[in-house]
Amino acid sequence: MSKLVDIHTHQPPTGEHIAIQSRFIEEVKVSDKALYPYSTGIHPWNINKINVKEQLKVLAYAARNPMVCAIGECGIDRSVAINPERQLQIFEEHIRIANFAEKPLIIHSVRAYADFLHLIKKHQGHTPWIFHGYTGNLRIAKDLIKHGAYISFGKHLLSDTSKAGDVFRELPLESVFLETDEWEGGIAEIYARAAELRGISMAELRNQIYVNYKFLFG
Repeated sequence: MSKLVDIHTHQPPTGEHIAIQSRFIEEVKVSDKALYPYSTGIHPWNINKINVKEQLKVLAYAARNPMVCAIGECGIDRSVAINPERQLQIFEEHIRIANFAEKPLIIHSVRAYADFLHLIKKHQGHTPWIFHGYTGNLRIAKDLIKHGAYISFGKHLLSDTSKAGDVFRELPLESVFLETDEWEGGIAEIYARAAELRGISMAELRNQIYVNYKFLFG
């Protein structure tokens, strides 16, 4: 049976399933000898805390490391007091690096899905974009998928008051992933809830998401 895939986590990998750990680029050293795949980039929350120019250089170098399987998380967060135009400029640098390295982007979006609908149309021929922790509406999710994006769902699937479950039910499984992000629970619990929402077996769900993972990451 296919392994469970946790496409985005801040927890240390356990080895029991496939997990892509998210690491802030300022915590990554070019001499790192990572034993597991990870993603790295400049989180929009950290823009004013680091030397962005220097860290983009580190990211461009780190992107060549085979253990860096994705760029991010990066993106635009309109809930923080950082100029959105500045966030946009830095995100577009991530696009450039991801395209050069031929690696997917893992995207953080808060109140910025309209921005990304514009950007995903602007940057035709880009590497795949994965929107993690999706909480937007169904129309936007379908528009993003139409332009080649993937949508990842996490702990919000466990909440009966979140619209994430309703959106997840309506999307093609070929375009979704599951994740734990900063949640300390297990990815198996999210898979179980996701299978329940779709009315399918755990085996069918885990096999399709594993196929999605292999298609993107080889």
